[in-house]
Order: sequence, then structure tokens, then C-alpha cells
Amino acid sequence: MGSDDVPLVAVHVESVFRSTESDLATVDGIFQISDSPESVENGEVHGKMEVKDASEDGITMENDGSFSLARDKTIEIMENLKFVVADSDKRLFAPVAFKPGEGTDMTVIAPDAVVNSPVSIGVRSDSKPLAGVQIQLNGSSIGTTDATGSVSYTPSSVGTYQVVAKKKDYNDGKASLIVRTASDAASVTAYEQANATLSSQLTINAPADVVRGENFLIAVVQGINQTPVEGAEVSMDNVSIGLTGSQGTVTYASNLTGEHTLTAKKEGFNSAAMSITIASSIVVVELKLPEQAYAGKEMKISAVVRNEGSNEDTLPLDLLANGTIVESKNATVKGGENSTVAFTYKPEKAGLTEFNLADQSQSINVEPAKSNNWLIALILVLMIAVGAGIYLYSTGELEGLKRQINRIVRGR
Repeated sequence: MGSDDVPLVAVHVESVFRSTESDLATVDGIFQISDSPESVENGEVHGKMEVKDASEDGITMENDGSFSLARDKTIEIMENLKFVVADSDKRLFAPVAFKPGEGTDMTVIAPDAVVNSPVSIGVRSDSKPLAGVQIQLNGSSIGTTDATGSVSYTPSSVGTYQVVAKKKDYNDGKASLIVRTASDAASVTAYEQANATLSSQLTINAPADVVRGENFLIAVVQGINQTPVEGAEVSMDNVSIGLTGSQGTVTYASNLTGEHTLTAKKEGFNSAAMSITIASSIVVVELKLPEQAYAGKEMKISAVVRNEGSNEDTLPLDLLANGTIVESKNATVKGGENSTVAFTYKPEKAGLTEFNLADQSQSINVEPAKSNNWLIALILVLMIAVGAGIYLYSTGELEGLKRQINRIVRGR
């Protein structure tokens, strides 16, 4: 078998041992000689040099004639060996060997492919199609580019393949060929189209619910890849908060509560907006009602509140009875502490009454007012006694009346 187009490897065998049971060879060096070997025979001409002798001891070459060392010129001797002459009257020159790969650059165009569908792999040099370029895929040749600088290839399996373009006097061109299934390719295409559409659209990433007085992070990004945007102006309710830094973020704390709007703007981008809710750090943890309640009688109601933040805060509290506000108070609590807020309420009617305070809810059955019949009876008795006291006393019936009054009082 010849050595044409076969990489040459030199192996140095240090020693060989052979016995009746086993053989042993010691290799102390393996050297790759060439990726593109060429045959060398006596009489061959390479540039200005002729092969005079080729043997295992080396190759002897002589120039086939004289050549002139012109001022400021580069004279080709053979292949990558040249003489470079200085721009001087003294004709100074030096032999120069150009390493392989210092030729003209090639650009390989390998678009994403779909399995079992042909794809065109192109090669360009200085933006022009390059013909006669050998294309290798994972080390195996798949063809040579035509006049349009391309070669067609149909991949049989998915994966990522290394594409290498080779041509004499050119540096190797490299690229990756990504092969997907048809469904995966459609998903990637849709993703890229969506990302292109959103590339100029700002997006705000911030918590939807924040605590008053506490710092929260606002991030401004663009595209599906959520690329941070530096220098975007962030505002809340049209009042500027500041500009985003290199990470596309800005930190802010607000003393307001309720619903508010964040906006982000930057020249060359479509602005973005989002709503946030800023709530007090105070929460109602318990609502306490009395064990009994009576219509027309004032009842005591209390609430335990806790400040879950680190700063002192004030929360307006509205106590509702059956959906109607009956009393309002402000609860001011230091960070991390609890407090109790007291309310009073006089129900007018008996029946089930529901109380609400923030997100706490409790119900109680209001009893009818207590009967005062016994007191009315006593008053009537006393009035009779005032009018008839002398008579009762004189007749001796006063003691009997006392016993009747006592029975009325005990039976109330």
C-alpha cells in the first residue's frame, strides 16, 4: 500500500524481547511526521530545488540554476521556504520558512440542519465563494466545494459535528454543524424569531408585593434571554428612582402603600411597565371577642398586631361589623414587636354578628337584652307600700307582704 494521502507516523522502538511464553516490545517515542505526505524521488523538482538523493539518511536537494536577490523582494525557493531580501543597497537577505497555516483565511458557513434533509455548507474567502475546498465532517471527507463555494450534505443523525475546510495555501476553516430533528428545529426557529422581536423590548422583573420601607430589587432586561440592560431609567408613578447598573438592576425602598406603577425607559428600546403592591409591615395576627354579648350593651374587642419588618410602621385599622365600619384606629408598632389595639362596640340588635379586621374574621351571637320585669315588680310593690304602709302596719299584714316581695325577687 502506498503512502499517498496517508498521515505518516514515526515510531521509535527501544527494545524487543521474545521468550517461549511472551513477547515484549518497548516503544519510547511516537512522532507524527505529516498530515499531507508527499512522495519524494530522485530527480523531482520542487520550486527552484531538485532532489539529488533521497534515502533513509535524508534528502539532498540542489537549486536547478541561479536566481537573483533583488532589493526588497521575496524569492520563493520551494514551497514554504523563501529568501527575504532587505530594502538595502547591501542586499541583506535571510532564509524564511513559512509555517503551514499562514496562508489566506477561509470562512465556513454551516447553517443548522435537520436530520435526513440536505444542507448546503459554504466556504468564503474575502467574502467570495471558494471552489475546490475539501470539506471534512468529524474527520471524514464529505466532498469538495463547487463553483458556488458550497457542498451539499444530508445528515443521517442528530448531533453536533465539527466541520473542517482544507485547501492548499489557505488556513483551515472550522465551524460546527448542529443537526436537530424537525420538531426541535421548529422550536429553535420560533424561539429565535421571538427573541428577535423582543430584543428591543424592555422588561421589568420585580416582586409584585413589597413591604413599605424595605429595600427591594428591580431588574431591567431585554429579549427572551433576559439580557441585563444598563443605563435604563426606572420610575415609580412617573417619579424617577434611578438608572440601572451594569447588572441591569436598581434597589429601592418606598414609604408609600397601595398600588403603584413601575416604568423603565431607555433610548432605542420600547419602554416597560408593571404594577406592584406596597403593604405595611404590620399584620393582624389575632382578633378577640368577648364570650357573651347582649343587644344594647357595649362590648370590648381587641386585636393583636405584629410588625414583621425591621422599621417602625403605622397601619390604619378599620373594625367592621357585618360589613359596616364601626370604629377606626391607627396601630403604630416598632420593628419586630407586637401590640394590642382595643375597640368598643354596642350592638343594637340580637343575632349573629360577624367582625372583620384586616384579614382576621370572628363571629358572635348577640343575645337579646336582659329582662327587667323583676325590677318593675319591685318598684310597683314599693309604690304600693308607700301608699298603704300605715294600713299594713296597723292590720299586721306588713310581714306577709315582705315575704311575697322576697319570693318575687328570688324568682326573677
